[in-house]
Amino acid sequence: MPINSVADLQGKKMRMSGVALHTNMWNSAGAVCSSIALGETFNALSQGVVEMQENPYDMIYDNSFYEVQEYVNQTDHVYSAILNLIAADLYNDLDEEMKGWLDETSAEMQQWVNDYYFEHRDEYLQKLIDAGMKVNSEVDRDSMKEAMMPVIQQYLEEQGGGLWEMYQEICALSEADS
Repeated sequence: MPINSVADLQGKKMRMSGVALHTNMWNSAGAVCSSIALGETFNALSQGVVEMQENPYDMIYDNSFYEVQEYVNQTDHVYSAILNLIAADLYNDLDEEMKGWLDETSAEMQQWVNDYYFEHRDEYLQKLIDAGMKVNSEVDRDSMKEAMMPVIQQYLEEQGGGLWEMYQEICALSEADS
């Protein structure tokens, strides 16, 4: 089903992975979320247990959800990133040469991961289109953001460490780049 705005989500049954933040975000926008294992999602969609699911294009394609779901809605509500992380105490114990190698390699890896993500995201979107899925890009992302933002704020403030403020700064940078 096409989801153009928060109004279209009201009461719709949605499969979620069980990540509390994501579930709470979609519940706040009006969906009725159920945690269902990925391996059970195809059957849940085909039997009407849920009407929609939230996954990236590659997972939709690789799990053949296009056989039981007509639309892919481009909500762009999650940007998946793969990060290279190291504990601060471990990093700080490295000598300057090792830190330099790690910093340089991490920057190269991050660029490769970003390039790979965007290249394959578009590839998988085309595969979904070729398999017969309809792409809905007419999504009112502002209404989604407005409905979900209180949940995001609450979650980040509960985590502490200034994460909510950092998130706002990142969003401001992202909007400036748009």
